[in-house]
Amino acid sequence: MVQLVEAKRKVKTVTIIDDVTLTVPAGGTQTVNSAAFDISGYESCIILCTLGTETATATFDAKLQYKDSNGNYYDVASGALTQMTAAGSQQLIISKLYGEQARVVYVYGDGAGDAFAHVTLELVLKS
Repeated sequence: MVQLVEAKRKVKTVTIIDDVTLTVPAGGTQTVNSAAFDISGYESCIILCTLGTETATATFDAKLQYKDSNGNYYDVASGALTQMTAAGSQQLIISKLYGEQARVVYVYGDGAGDAFAHVTLELVLKS
């Protein structure tokens, strides 16, 4: 006799940026580190990014970093979105997560006053 068992998967969404306008500061670029979030118990994630209307020549980069046991952060291999230079959407699948804590680092910039409107950046964690 074959018995089917339904696996229960956990899904958690971590919102990093929620529909805001990012305007490049006078210095030309802005780097932002998100707060650390718990990834223990999750196997994979999808990074979802949507950029709305762009003014001038703004750029946007985002990457995932793991936190080691000493509190240091390091880049996830293949964990960066391709640089975005226009309105649109992008997703990145990370098929295997390691460790217990992570954060997202994003950088936007180019010329002072350049901007992206309606920016959203989320991670969907899956067990």
